[in-house]
Amino acid sequence: MSLEKVLDAPLLKNTRTLVGTITASMFLVSLLVGLVATSGVRAWSPRVYIGILSTLCLTLIVAGLLGWRFVVRRYDPAFYRIILLEGCMDVEPSGTYRKYRYRRRQQIEATRDNLRLVEFREHWTGAGSPGGPKIELIRPGGGKLLDGGHPEEDGRVHRWVYPGRSLGRGEPLDVEVLQTHSDNVTPQRPYFCQGGGRYQTDEVRVEVRFPVDYEPTEISGAVWNTAGRVMRRQQKIGKIEFERTRDNAGGVIYTVVQKNPRLHHSYGLMREWPNSRKPIPAKQR
Repeated sequence: MSLEKVLDAPLLKNTRTLVGTITASMFLVSLLVGLVATSGVRAWSPRVYIGILSTLCLTLIVAGLLGWRFVVRRYDPAFYRIILLEGCMDVEPSGTYRKYRYRRRQQIEATRDNLRLVEFREHWTGAGSPGGPKIELIRPGGGKLLDGGHPEEDGRVHRWVYPGRSLGRGEPLDVEVLQTHSDNVTPQRPYFCQGGGRYQTDEVRVEVRFPVDYEPTEISGAVWNTAGRVMRRQQKIGKIEFERTRDNAGGVIYTVVQKNPRLHHSYGLMREWPNSRKPIPAKQR
């Protein structure tokens, strides 16, 4: 076992936190003693000095213990940070509805030891044929995908990827999940966005691809605030630039890139279809 891992053991880290708190408290007490002693207040009796210093010491010790308890019991830092988050969606027409191929890739770095689960929080609208979307784990090899299977109170479906082993702090991992679905029952709302949620993220990259003869009439880049609420279009709080390119397979790609995105914010694209291409609700078919 390396020296770095020994020093990062929870017991040693908590002990260092407590020692640091006590040291800072004693320093403040010493500073206050010096200030009182040099303040020119000569009339105070020793009992007054002792009472003041005792009160200060007790206050600092209680504050230190409460702070230590918060760090040990309540503070829950993330197990990893996201270096690159890529969300790519292919949209294909299929009669009166559309098929979607959605790929989410997260290149991460563990920030704590014993990382075993990488979280994927998904939110999509619309509904397809019975059986729901098809979910596949693309990478890492040998990993396992754990799917919550239904939306929770926040409207998101929670998934986790187990890489097959635990990761140590500073260790990288590349994770990718593929989802295919359609909206032949309820039309999907015309937006697509991605964000790191509570995880520190270096870069978010969003791509949406359409066949060149099925390109939306109108498209725009948007920013959403997703903190603690169900994702809806009216949560849009700003705009973002995007790029349009062509590929060699007869498609057009719209791309949004955001460096150092804010926590609990998502970035992506909104689109509008010509009336002739808008999906027909199931009850009207």
